[in-house]
Amino acid sequence: MDINEVARTSGVAASALRYYEEKGLIASVGRRGLRRTFEPRVLERLALIALGRAAGFSLEEIARMFAPDGRPKIDRQLLDGCQNFLGCSQAAFTLSDIKHLTQVDL
Repeated sequence: MDINEVARTSGVAASALRYYEEKGLIASVGRRGLRRTFEPRVLERLALIALGRAAGFSLEEIARMFAPDGRPKIDRQLLDGCQNFLGCSQAAFTLSDIKHLTQVDL
């Protein structure tokens, strides 16, 4: 998928995608002309990033929630400690749903 397809499908602006890539949250797999290309599974990762942002986590905290291989690596203590953030309970519920969608152990 090129960056425009990812932006259109995810609702995340292309400039934000480039910023997330710069911060190491997502990775492009190549280029089609001048446009970055991404694997379709980047959409799952963007959903997790959006979920973390909605729960009040910084991008740095969200980045630490991914293992080096790109799979989610959720720190339960960090999640348990976020009870003061608006929407955190909903975020924990949604993480459970994402676990089933991505078939990973959160």
